[in-house]
Amino acid sequence: DQAAYLGITHSWSPVTSIISDPNKFNLVVITKDTITYTRTTQVGACLDSSSITLNVDHPADITVTQDKDTICAGDPVQLVASSPQGSNFIWTPAEGLSCSECENPVATPMGTTTYSVSIKDANCPSSESATIMVIDQPSVQFPADNNLCMGESITLNESPNSAFSYTWTADDSSFGTVTDAQPTVTPTQTTTYTVVTSNGSCENTQMITVNVAKDELAIDGPDGVCPGYPITLTAVTNGNGDFVWMPGNVNSPSIDVEPSVATTYSVTYTFGDGCVLAISKNVVVYQDYTVTLTAEKDTVFAGELIKLHANVDPTLSNPTFKWARNGEEIAGTRADLVIKSTDGPVDDFVATLITPDGCEYPATISIVVLPVTYEIPNAFTPNGDGINETFRPAILEGYEFAKMQIFNRWGQLVYEGTSGFKGWDGTFKDKDMPSDVYPYLIELIAPNGNKEVIKGNVTLLR
Repeated sequence: DQAAYLGITHSWSPVTSIISDPNKFNLVVITKDTITYTRTTQVGACLDSSSITLNVDHPADITVTQDKDTICAGDPVQLVASSPQGSNFIWTPAEGLSCSECENPVATPMGTTTYSVSIKDANCPSSESATIMVIDQPSVQFPADNNLCMGESITLNESPNSAFSYTWTADDSSFGTVTDAQPTVTPTQTTTYTVVTSNGSCENTQMITVNVAKDELAIDGPDGVCPGYPITLTAVTNGNGDFVWMPGNVNSPSIDVEPSVATTYSVTYTFGDGCVLAISKNVVVYQDYTVTLTAEKDTVFAGELIKLHANVDPTLSNPTFKWARNGEEIAGTRADLVIKSTDGPVDDFVATLITPDGCEYPATISIVVLPVTYEIPNAFTPNGDGINETFRPAILEGYEFAKMQIFNRWGQLVYEGTSGFKGWDGTFKDKDMPSDVYPYLIELIAPNGNKEVIKGNVTLLR
């Protein structure tokens, strides 16, 4: 303090950049360059001086270039930083840059952005900036719901802009190229639409896929039904969904029905995003018939012909049948059947009417079958007592008598009788034959028409 030392003075030189009193002991300066100051102190005749050098570091000189000042959102811009003081750069903000600690990052900003660059580890802070103006891209507001049912329409642009131009294409070649701002389409299949929108400066390409729930519905089942028989109706589709059949409100792909009168059945099929298909089918009930079987005889002998007739009500022209006996199919397609009986004891017949509509109406009948048999006595006594006076077959069950011949022991024919005969009375040429054993031949006709010849001997006793 100069007040404490009377007669002491100070003087600083040079006075460049000094902002305080140069005649004070201390000095305040603002300088842009390195400089040396000297202070001279004098007390009376005594002088003293000292110097100080102020070293000044200059901020780094950074240059930034950019290949574009204005871009469309998403377009790239090449930024380049250079400086004589080094190349250890740091860029901010880092978002949208290909690198943030490099000389030449590629910027892809989505909005107007100012990028700053500085040199890392510099003594004096220094930075430079570059601003990229971003023009908003024109865009299309697609509908939020892009799912359609077959036959439905959709508008592709919900907010058209008259200042924009639009070019629409699709992966369906039939769509072609459309320049409407707000096209409405009715695709028949899932289709991807591409639109290029321009505002004169920028273009934007967007795509939307419209999903079309496409299916087919048919009913598989007969158009008619035989009375009293069930049928199954099935909904046929290519995909999966929910079914409702009416009448009945049945929730199933198939239904079993047994209509008594002509009935229309409908099915509603819901699939995809609430898509609905519906179809109906009319099922008619075919004419009902009653079949009865009648027989010429309800009891026959084994091998005898059985004659059956099938009656149809109401009358049907040239009806067709299939016949079965005792559970096995037999030949015959007509209403009348003639067939030899089995050996019995019963022949069960089924005649099934087959109508032109394919319906079947069975009828049954049972025929009692008796066994065929015969008995021939081995002796007779033609002595006039009224007992065993003649010789002939005693029992013929199912057989018809054809002829009988009787011979004596020398082979001479002594008797011959045919149907309607009363038997041999033991005479030959009106004379009684003696007691003896006589050979005979008897011919019988079986129920099946075959001839049977029976040989034997009969004893005549007197």
